This record gives sequence, structure tokens and C-alpha cells, in this order.
Amino acid sequence: MTLERLRKIQEILDHLPDCRNAILNHSSHPWRESKKQRHSLNLRSDIEHHFERLDQGLARISTAAPRLVGLGFLASEPSIPAWLDALELVKDAPSYPLISSFQDFLY
Repeated sequence: MTLERLRKIQEILDHLPDCRNAILNHSSHPWRESKKQRHSLNLRSDIEHHFERLDQGLARISTAAPRLVGLGFLASEPSIPAWLDALELVKDAPSYPLISSFQDFLY
């Protein structure tokens, strides 16, 4: 965890809406038991669009995972948290110093 990554996470959390009241007072929240009356005309199209994006994303993951395993960033059958951790390592990897040989590393 780098200081910059921690700042980014904090910034994301700071912009989330405060929903504590809805959670703490769930039994008296005004939206309790509200139901959507009907589907929008675009619902089917939206579902197809998002499933297509999911399919494309999973295809990219299945291509990237063996490469990350080969580079040592990822175990061969990672869990979702391990996959997300590996992605963070890969994002930070360009900032790591290059070591030309193991000899340089020792000295």
C-alpha cells in the first residue's frame, strides 16, 4: 500500500453518499417496501448491453491472467481478492526501480 493509493481510496470513500440513516433506521425508512411498478422500455437492451460488457471483461481477464501468472504477479488459480491485489501490484510495477542483475541487487 502506497501513500498515494491510500489517498485515492480515501478520496473515493469521501465522495460516497452518507447512507447510515437508511441502514440504521431500515424499519422506518420512507422507501421501505417500495416496489417498481413496471419495467422501462430499455430494460432488455440495458441488460444485454451490460452482459456483453461483462463477457468482454471476462475475456480480457482470461487473456491477462496467464500472463500475470507467468510474470509472478498472480497464483495459477486466484481468488477474486488475489486478482484485485495483483492488479494493484501491476499498476504500481512501473514505478519499481529496475535491477539489471542479481549482483546489482546485492550491492
